Parts: sequence; C-alpha cells; structure tokens
Amino acid sequence: MSRRAISVVLATVVALATLVAPGNWLRPTEAQTVGDRLDRAIETIGNEGRDLLSNLREGFEKAKAAVDAMSVEARIYARLRWDKALNSADISVDLEENGVVTLTGAVASEEAKAKATRLAEDTVGVERVTNHMAVIAGDSSSR
Repeated sequence: MSRRAISVVLATVVALATLVAPGNWLRPTEAQTVGDRLDRAIETIGNEGRDLLSNLREGFEKAKAAVDAMSVEARIYARLRWDKALNSADISVDLEENGVVTLTGAVASEEAKAKATRLAEDTVGVERVTNHMAVIAGDSSSR
C-alpha cells in the first residue's frame, strides 16, 4: 500500500474518531460528507491494491519463466556431460524464448555434433535446436 493511501486511511480514521467522540454529534450533512470521504478512501485503496496484485502476479510469472529456462538449460548440460563422447567437449547452451536452443562450441567429430543435437532435442522443454558447433579436425578422439 502506498504512503498516500495509508495517509488517507489514517486521516479518515482520525476524522471519524473526532466526529463520533462524546459531545461531537454529526449532523446528517456532515455524516454524508464523512461517508463520501470514506468511500473515496476505500476506492483508492482498492485500486492501488489491485495494481499491486497485478504487479506481483507479473513479477511471479517472469520469475517462474526464468527458473523454467534455467531448468531446461541444466537438463541439457547434464545430458551432454553424462555422455562419454561429449563430456569433455566445450559446448555452450543458450535457451531462447519458446524453447529454442542454440548450441555453440567445439566437438571432436560430426557424430558428436549430431549426438549433441539429438540429446538437446530430446530434452523436455526444447522445441527446436540450432547447432552452431564447430568440428575440430585432428583431435585424437575423432580418429
């Protein structure tokens, strides 16, 4: 709740307390004015509360998407590291929106490059893989 809303609520409560204290009887028009002010204060708080809730929901959705993206990347990295042909390869994984993964780095053979693509494609959360990895010729593991 904003400071303005809190101030309005506090001012309204103080005004009401003063008006309803013993000896301070409200005339009908004064009671109407106080009621109108209370209605406006409640409406202001309600609008700001809805805005705050909307902002919280939006922030939560962004955080959830970021965690989901990290989870997909972690699963791909794990699959690449557990594979004997790829565990020492220098491979980077970049997850874009909508499950598009880009692989970059270097591997020892075309077979290793194809295997990395397959492993990434078969990972939950991946829709498409773009492979920009280079095959390093002359590596002893490619012979």
